[in-house]
Amino acid sequence: QEKRRHYFIRRLKEEMVDYHGQPIYKPRLCQTVKFGLSKPEQAFYEESSEYLRWSFETNKTLNRNAAAMVVAVLQRRLASSTYAMLQSLKRRRERIVNGAGPEPTASPERLLELLDTATADESEPTETGTESQERVEEQALALSRPRGEKQQEMELRYLDATIRQGEAILEDQCETKFLKLREIVDSAEFQNERLLIFTEHRDTLEYLQQRFEALGYTGQVAAIHGGMDVEERERQRIFFMPPTERRRQNVPNPDGPSARILLATDAAGEGINLQFAWLMVNFDVPWNPARLEQRMGRLHRFGQRHDEVRIFNFVAEKTREGDVLATLLA
Repeated sequence: QEKRRHYFIRRLKEEMVDYHGQPIYKPRLCQTVKFGLSKPEQAFYEESSEYLRWSFETNKTLNRNAAAMVVAVLQRRLASSTYAMLQSLKRRRERIVNGAGPEPTASPERLLELLDTATADESEPTETGTESQERVEEQALALSRPRGEKQQEMELRYLDATIRQGEAILEDQCETKFLKLREIVDSAEFQNERLLIFTEHRDTLEYLQQRFEALGYTGQVAAIHGGMDVEERERQRIFFMPPTERRRQNVPNPDGPSARILLATDAAGEGINLQFAWLMVNFDVPWNPARLEQRMGRLHRFGQRHDEVRIFNFVAEKTREGDVLATLLA
């Protein structure tokens, strides 16, 4: 231990300097962007939370860990986007009515470990193009199922009511979180700048892609998720790259179409260099701080040429997870 202390020096990126005493890494400025839910969104949040409380209380006597795992998965998706939560609720309903979906192959404890530590590119995509985290979530949701006709009827009532509320929000296209994101994208300060947007869930990524394309951003949005092979991820990275950077890296056809926005799950959180951009939004913030650091490392890395790297972390007010995240990010 004494030898290790003598020879090893551990420093934060911000503290590292070159032989001339100049910082090696550019300053990293992180900003928590708080937003309030609209009345329909708050109602959807409360209805969803009530369903999750009922689910846990009803199933905890059979297997407390399994019941908690179902709640954890759905709570994260609820914090991500209405669309992501809605897709999970619909899949849950389909499983209850038709028995569709995969059977769990791991214990609740193992699934929780995978959910907290795994990143989206830690396994190869399957033939269906699903991410490793998506497969973990599907197995987790299969841990708990209604026992008896009465419980099934009650759960379906919860699901139907919550799904109706979520669909109304999407139909009105009034998600406050997306409107806050659009403010950053359209702001005069960042006009024409490239923007990296991270989310934990591919459902949310697809929702954002649809919304941006509907607003006229067709041909300006790249995407990277764990369902893509390595070659497709690299094609999307190059699509996001500006012509000047393509020339610097000798990329063929440097003046070809180029995206301004890159939507990514944690599949882009490791091993992908994007230091030609300097703006990043965490549309949803991961609970694992290592994942957050991996995300920021795509831009905050050696070779960044802009004067600073800006990180925006989105946090919903008057929500349980929002209160926790706001405290941790303060």
